[in-house]
Amino acid sequence: MRYNKNLAYIRRMEQAGKVLAIRPCMPEVGRMEKDYKKLMTFYRHGYILAQEQFAQLQAFMGGKR
Repeated sequence: MRYNKNLAYIRRMEQAGKVLAIRPCMPEVGRMEKDYKKLMTFYRHGYILAQEQFAQLQAFMGGKR
């Protein structure tokens, strides 16, 4: 329940322009996942996503200084 409240809070903060959240576009892996291939695929997805959104992140950070 608290997770859902936190997620809703983050979405409200995004809409207000106070935070920039980078979240995965693919299904997340479980906390106990041990499959190296699945873990690396998810890691690479996050890395690429961060690279793609780097300009947006820079703009966001520059506007808050």
